[in-house]
Amino acid sequence: MPDDQQLLSSSEVCAVLQISRSTLVRWIAAGKITAVQKLPGQSGVYLFDPAEIARFVIARARAG
Repeated sequence: MPDDQQLLSSSEVCAVLQISRSTLVRWIAAGKITAVQKLPGQSGVYLFDPAEIARFVIARARAG
């Protein structure tokens, strides 16, 4: 697992992908994007590996 200091928060990922948090949560549930972990609580922040997000951005750009 990546170093916690290098992980991106849900809000950072939403800004990079230019999507809402609800869209991000739907994509996680659908397996379209993978979170490294979710912090405790009902509305706990998801944390993401920056390399995974970069791969997702590249794949999304190639798809159209």
